Amino acid sequence: TMNTTNTNNSNINSSLSIKQILLKDDTNASHSKITISSYDIVFPYQPYDNQITYMQKVIESLSNRHIAALESPTGTGKTLCLLCAALGFLKKQRSMGKNYRIYYTTRTHSQISNVIQELNKTLYKPTTAILTSRDNACINRELQNDKGVLLNIKCKLAKKGRCEYYKKIGMYSDY
Repeated sequence: TMNTTNTNNSNINSSLSIKQILLKDDTNASHSKITISSYDIVFPYQPYDNQITYMQKVIESLSNRHIAALESPTGTGKTLCLLCAALGFLKKQRSMGKNYRIYYTTRTHSQISNVIQELNKTLYKPTTAILTSRDNACINRELQNDKGVLLNIKCKLAKKGRCEYYKKIGMYSDY
């Protein structure tokens, strides 16, 4: 089901073509499709002006291959805007045969959880891999209470044949 709503927002740069189309997925949840500079961005809600502006700046930065430092107050949807804009950009680039990749980094493990939670709200389903330290990822119960340098030393010793988990990883080393 697709309902079209064109918006003409004076707060948004008029050199960019922005139109909003209401999409429904197979769960009947509504999503907005916004076109910014020929990039289609699917957003899980009707975006506010500040969110459209944020996504516009992401698209501009990616298109020009510039580094961007974007900020917005807590609760304004920065993570969701960044994900949707970047993944909309990636989709178009790949459709043109360009092999772009996105690396999304966070400072803390709990921030990774928030990003994945936000990503699950979208229609985008990219291949993801989460990289983390041994402190967060070691599943060897004998080592789980250790952290930092001590964990690294014990892990090296365990890998010399005694760690059943490390042996299992070796079975997949050709992949």
